[in-house]
Amino acid sequence: MQVLPPSLPITNFVIGWLAVTNVSLAFFNLFPAFPMDGGRILRALLARSRPYTAATRTAARVGTVFALLFAILGVLSFSPIMIVLALFIYAVTSESRIMALSDLLEGVTVAI
Repeated sequence: MQVLPPSLPITNFVIGWLAVTNVSLAFFNLFPAFPMDGGRILRALLARSRPYTAATRTAARVGTVFALLFAILGVLSFSPIMIVLALFIYAVTSESRIMALSDLLEGVTVAI
């Protein structure tokens, strides 16, 4: 049983291409680079056995390594998209610093 009639080869090609693209993006998004979903899964798994701030720091370090690998791959393959992705991942790993600062300031109050 087919969803589309075989007389529409272009439609079949487009739907097949979109399916392959979506599966590829889902797989790519599971890399353990921190701001991507795989990095958040890594942080959640690490947070089961250590403090949340330490898990965030470790996941951010792994994300930084992936950012470096993406940058090298982008330069070697002349892919500006990979370089931009590497910059995005590297910039967003600042969440680790925000978590550390939040942990440091926990319980501190300001008097007016």
